[in-house]
Amino acid sequence: LCTGILLPAPNVQAQMVSGRISGTVVDPANAAVVGAEVVLLNERTGESSRRQTNDSGNFIFPLVPPSSYTVTVSSTGFTVYEKKGLV
Repeated sequence: LCTGILLPAPNVQAQMVSGRISGTVVDPANAAVVGAEVVLLNERTGESSRRQTNDSGNFIFPLVPPSSYTVTVSSTGFTVYEKKGLV
């Protein structure tokens, strides 16, 4: 019979899995669309994030957890663009 043995706690480190969603918004003439609103909707949780495109028409959503997302892009004078997919 053995009593009083202490074992060290396991060395557990949290692992964060994520990706990013980025892109460039351009018009039919391939010119950057500045200030377009880009909305990222997590289809599983219902959470959304918003960004505006920069002077080059670029946007980025960093540290996006794996899920199914809808990206919606809108800007005055343009048709709304929507894309669904998995990250």
